[in-house]
Amino acid sequence: MRFKIFTLLVLLFTVNQVFSFVTVGNISSGACNYTSLSQALNNSEDEIRLVDDDITDNLEINYSVSITGGYTNCILANNPNTPVPSAKTFIYGTAVLGESVIKINLSNTFVGLNNLYVTGGRQDVSVVDGGHGIKIEGAGSVTITDTTIADNRSSRGGGVYLLEDGATKYVRLINTVVFGNIAESTSSNAGLGGGIFCRGSGSLISIEGESVIAFNTARSGGGIAARYGCFVRVSAGIDVNNSSTRRGVMNNQASEFGGGVYVTNDAIIEFNPTRNGLFIVTQSDSDHPATLANNSANQDGGGGYVALGGEIRMLDSLVHGNSANNGSGGAFAIVGFSRLTVKRSDFGCWDPGACIVFSNNTASSGGALSLSPSDSSSSFVNNTVFKGNRAIAGTLFSLSGSPAISQDTLQIFDSLIVNNGNNGLDGFDDSNLISLQNGARLTMVGVTIADNDIANSSAIISNSTSALFLRDSIIFNDNNIYVENQSTGLQFDCLVVNENVSVSGNNVYVEDPGFVNSAAGDYHLRPDSFAIDLCSNGGNTRMDLDDEPRNIDIINVSNVEGNLDAGSDEYNDFEGVFKNGFE
Repeated sequence: MRFKIFTLLVLLFTVNQVFSFVTVGNISSGACNYTSLSQALNNSEDEIRLVDDDITDNLEINYSVSITGGYTNCILANNPNTPVPSAKTFIYGTAVLGESVIKINLSNTFVGLNNLYVTGGRQDVSVVDGGHGIKIEGAGSVTITDTTIADNRSSRGGGVYLLEDGATKYVRLINTVVFGNIAESTSSNAGLGGGIFCRGSGSLISIEGESVIAFNTARSGGGIAARYGCFVRVSAGIDVNNSSTRRGVMNNQASEFGGGVYVTNDAIIEFNPTRNGLFIVTQSDSDHPATLANNSANQDGGGGYVALGGEIRMLDSLVHGNSANNGSGGAFAIVGFSRLTVKRSDFGCWDPGACIVFSNNTASSGGALSLSPSDSSSSFVNNTVFKGNRAIAGTLFSLSGSPAISQDTLQIFDSLIVNNGNNGLDGFDDSNLISLQNGARLTMVGVTIADNDIANSSAIISNSTSALFLRDSIIFNDNNIYVENQSTGLQFDCLVVNENVSVSGNNVYVEDPGFVNSAAGDYHLRPDSFAIDLCSNGGNTRMDLDDEPRNIDIINVSNVEGNLDAGSDEYNDFEGVFKNGFE
C-alpha cells in the first residue's frame, strides 16, 4: 500500500506543468520583479528565480512552488533560454532562535528547491524541535536539487527534519550536500540525526545522484536517524575511480550510537544504487556503489546502529572505514528485534566478483559486524567480500544471542573473507576472526576464508555456548580453525581446510584449495583445484560470488560427493575468459 500511495504522489507532482516565473534580486540586479523572496512567496508565485545575492530570512512555504537560485542578475533570470546556473543563492536563518531557515507546510502540494545554500538554523530550548535547515510537514512531495544544507543546529534533524504528523510525504535529495549540521542533545529524546531526521511510516526519503550526507554530528545517527517506520533509500555513492569524491553517507560522527545511520522502531534504511528515486529501477552504475564510509561512533555501530525492529538493507554497496571507537560493530551493530540483509541486486553491479564489500571497518569487538538480537530476527549476508576489518576481539564478527532462540543469528552464503586483521598491531589485538557467545547461531555455506592475519594464539572461530553450522566451504589460514567452550549445535560438512585437528569429520579434507593467485587477491579456483565438484549439499538456486550458477558439473573432474564446488567460487571451463579477480 505504501508504494501504491507514493506512485500516485509521484505521478501527481511530476507532471509537466507550465508556470509563469518571477525574479527576485536587489535593485542593482535590474529588471527584478521582487526585491524579497518572502514577498514573492506571500503572493503565491508559481516559479521563482533568485539572483545569487545573500538572503537573510526565515521562510515559510505552504503551496506548490519551484524556487531556483544562482542567477547572475535578473536580466538573465528573466530570459527563459538562460540555462540553470551552477552558482547558489545563500539563504541565512535570522537571529530568531527556534525558527527553521525554510519551513515547508505541504497540503498535497509539490515544492522544488534548486541551487540554494541553506544555513544558520539554530534551536532554542523553549521551542520543541526548533532550528533545522529545512523542516517538512504535511502531505506531498519535496525535491531538493543541487543544494547545500550546512551548519544548522537542532535537537533532531539539524539539516533536514521530517515531522511525524500522520501525513504521507516523499522527499528527494538530488546532487545535494547535507554538511556540517548538528543535532544537539538537550534531552533523552534529542540529539538524533545530525544531517537528517525522519519519523513515521508516511515519510520516505531518496538520496540520489552526487548527493552526500557528510561531516554531520549527533548523539546518535550522525548522518541520518530514521525512526518509527520511516523509509530511507541511499543510491548515492563514491566514484571508485576517483578517491577524492564524496557521495553517500560519509565522515559523520556520533557521540553514542550509529556514526553514519541510526535505525530504530521499524524504520528501514536501504543502500541501493539500482534505484532512481523510490520507484524507478535502473541499471547499476558500474562506478558508483551506494556508500557508507568513514563514519564513527564513540560507542556501538560506527557505520550504523539498528535496534527495536529497525532494518538495514545493502545491495551493491561499499561499507568502508567505519569505526566504533569504544564499542562493537565497526560497520554495523544490530541489537534486539532488528536485522541486516545484504545481497547482490538483479540489475548489474559496480564490481563483478565484489558487488558488496565490507572493508577496513574497526571496533573493540566485531570489526565488521556485531549482532546481538533478542528475538528470532535473523540477519542474512550473500555474495559479499569482507577484507581489512580489525577489532580487539571478533576481528570480523562478534555474535551473541539467547539460549531460548533457535533461529540463526546470522546466515552467510557464497562470500569471501580474506585479509582481515594485522596480527595484533596498531592497538587491535585481532583475537579470533569470528566470536560466538551466549546462544548465538551462525550458518556459513559456500564461504572462502583465507589469509586472515589474526593473533597467533587465536582460532578462526571461537565458540562459547553457541551453535555453528559450516559446510561447502574453504578455510585456509595459518591458525587453528575452531576452539570451543561448550557448543549448543555443531555441523562440519564438506570442507577444504588447512588442518583437521580442531575441525574433524568424514567430509573434512586437508588439501591446498588451489587458488589462482591469492597473493594478488584472486581467490578463484584453478582448473586443478581439489575443491571442484567436491560437495553435494544444495546450491541449485544459488549463485557464486561472480553471479554464476552453482552445481556446474565439470566433465573431466570426478565428483567426490557431488558437483558443487567448495568455497565462494564455482569453477567453470570459461572462467578464465569471463571472470575478474576478487580484488
